[in-house]
Amino acid sequence: MQTIYPLKPIITHEQALAAYYNAAPDSVIRLSACMTPEQAGDLLAQGASFQTLIFVNQAGTDLLSTLGDQSDWDNELMPQIQHYTYSPTTSPDDAMNALHALMHTDMAMHGMG
Repeated sequence: MQTIYPLKPIITHEQALAAYYNAAPDSVIRLSACMTPEQAGDLLAQGASFQTLIFVNQAGTDLLSTLGDQSDWDNELMPQIQHYTYSPTTSPDDAMNALHALMHTDMAMHGMG
């Protein structure tokens, strides 16, 4: 696969959150970006390999079935899965910080943070 893509995508339909998140330098440094479930599905179909997948408000969780049986995952090879509940009353900055914290938690759990 020769497409450049984020290794830690945030899967969401929340356009305002995605625009804010994707414009933040911290998100780029973390190799992360928001995308729709359709965009993530297209990347997976092209052979993308993600380190972490964070699903916002359960958007795109059907993609998990395309990755294989979760009960038989090799944690070294498969992406870490996180879920985040976003409320429109949450400020975009607070949501971005919470999403970054979820990534940091994943990294710490796997000896990388």
